[in-house]
Amino acid sequence: MTIAELLKQLEDEKYCYKYCREQEGKALKAGDLQKAVLYSENANRSLREIKRIDFSIRTTKEADSLLRAIFAEEKRREELGKRWT
Repeated sequence: MTIAELLKQLEDEKYCYKYCREQEGKALKAGDLQKAVLYSENANRSLREIKRIDFSIRTTKEADSLLRAIFAEEKRREELGKRWT
């Protein structure tokens, strides 16, 4: 999954989290505890997903950075090798 796709997924989950928390509050005010619990559980699932996506974004960026460094080093070594031949 690309960073752009992960960021889109992250925004979707944030929206879902906020929506569920708002609906949880409304259900509590209306005295509908069963509905409030369901929205709370959904919000908690979204929060766990937000954490997972955030980790994926960070590790993908770290891997990308490492690959760029490796490719840059390989290119540098190739250039050095060409100078000695």
